[in-house]
Amino acid sequence: MGLGPVVGRRFLLLVHSGRLSGAPSRVVVEVVAHDKEGRTWTVASRSGDRARWYQDLQHTRQATIQVGRRFHAVTAHFLSAADGGEMLADRTAHRPLTVRAIHTLLGEETDSGAESSRVTDTQTRCVRLHESGPR
Repeated sequence: MGLGPVVGRRFLLLVHSGRLSGAPSRVVVEVVAHDKEGRTWTVASRSGDRARWYQDLQHTRQATIQVGRRFHAVTAHFLSAADGGEMLADRTAHRPLTVRAIHTLLGEETDSGAESSRVTDTQTRCVRLHESGPR
């Protein structure tokens, strides 16, 4: 797709298999956290478990991601609502300007308080993508 260099580390391209068709599907998702040493990316579904890509990953956990110009084979692990909410609240507390910019980019109203972000993110679900080898 060629957007890797533009969106940098805040977003990634997720290539996954459709649960009904099996056909490849692509979606850009928000990166909430990245652990280089653990080779993981945690991404957020703002539509919660209703997002098609989220449901597809529940069916087939293997996928490919593009971060920048690099591709990685990954396996999806779903965080509990509590763990995901804690991660989002932590990000809001440590990177309020980034969170505000992402909310603005997505056309969402924002409030600078961590508590309001926790309310906004009640339906957001997080998925940790573990690198499973080169692809």
